[in-house]
Amino acid sequence: MDKQQIEILGRNRLISELVAADLEVSIPIRDRGVDIIAYRELSGKFPKFVAAPIQMKAASNAAFSIDEKYQRISSLILAFVWGLRYPDSAYTYALTHKESLAIAKKMKWKFSNGRFSTSKPSEKLRELLESHKIKNPDQWWEKIQKVTNSVQ
Repeated sequence: MDKQQIEILGRNRLISELVAADLEVSIPIRDRGVDIIAYRELSGKFPKFVAAPIQMKAASNAAFSIDEKYQRISSLILAFVWGLRYPDSAYTYALTHKESLAIAKKMKWKFSNGRFSTSKPSEKLRELLESHKIKNPDQWWEKIQKVTNSVQ
């Protein structure tokens, strides 16, 4: 598969996860660091409009990266969609920029030009990411509430 195919598979998987979490999804026309906006509209059940921007990183196997340019986007969630070569076993990690920096610190990574990336995540990195793995739809809503400081 080429990069565009991986991107399409990742985006569609991420959208499916968000819709399963009872969230609405919007795709910005221009790419300025936000790939998807997940939101929940006003209703009797949800009295406050809540939205969070998401930057998606899709990989056929696994890849993790941190880029300081994303720290400028308030409430940004970094969604790493891994395993797209075999979609039935794909999964997603959702982190804030701050959470990804905390992992980088624990990994003792050295940044180059404000960026770090690996396409061969170590066992240690995988262990550190495990608490950010999206295992059920409710976790998406919890993550969005956390980054937007909203309470249902």
